[in-house]
Amino acid sequence: MAEQGWSVGNVDCSVIAEAPKMAPRRAEMESALTAIVGGPVTIKGRRAEGIGGLGRREGIAALATALLTGTRSSACGDARDDQEAGGDVGHEEVRP
Repeated sequence: MAEQGWSVGNVDCSVIAEAPKMAPRRAEMESALTAIVGGPVTIKGRRAEGIGGLGRREGIAALATALLTGTRSSACGDARDDQEAGGDVGHEEVRP
């Protein structure tokens, strides 16, 4: 992603499971994932409250949302090339 001009702003993860408990290892998991991803990662443990297969301890589900940030020039092509071609580079021209 970095070569294409993107970086991780943050990642939020929710793990839905009746067992095992997440709290005892949450900080360790967050630290390891933050190092791998290159941006802050938070992990929340959730319970299914006995509903469905997750509630019967038949599985574990994980949901994650990532915020990616980038610069227009590196993520979407060179802004100078856009400007020279007469394209919009995402800002207004200010005249006195």
